[in-house]
Amino acid sequence: GVYCLKYSADLETAVSEAARVLKPGGRFCSYEIIVTDKYDPNNKQHKYIVDNISSSTCMPPLWTAQAFRDAAKKAGLVPVEEVDLCKPPAESWYSCFERSHIHDVLMSPTVFSLIKAAEYLRILPKAFSDFFDACIIHPTTDFTNGGRLGIVTGSLMMVWTKP
Repeated sequence: GVYCLKYSADLETAVSEAARVLKPGGRFCSYEIIVTDKYDPNNKQHKYIVDNISSSTCMPPLWTAQAFRDAAKKAGLVPVEEVDLCKPPAESWYSCFERSHIHDVLMSPTVFSLIKAAEYLRILPKAFSDFFDACIIHPTTDFTNGGRLGIVTGSLMMVWTKP
């Protein structure tokens, strides 16, 4: 199985290489953070969330589920199953941010105001609020909001076999 194709600059080549080394009957499993079929590239909110996930986590643009399916098909792999490992009654893949209330805390204007005040008083370094916004708030809130909208998932396991 693979959990790093999200970092691949060329998904087709990566999947093709995996298919090349599989023996006939072998299985290829991918479990990635991906953009789901519900994503609408013309929806500004969808685009904002997905683009922010990539930029705030320093990942390349997220691949779509369909791009994985297409790359596997092109490599000659046959789909076996797609399983959402967090399908109810299981908890959502982003539930750690909700259960711990970290999402609520990070979304609070009060917290950001306190950080700005600490920056002003030089308790925190200059521009810390920029770092906090880009590298702490956005990954957490964008994963949560993208998960709630169903446009991003970290729980879809895709399995293919080599004929």
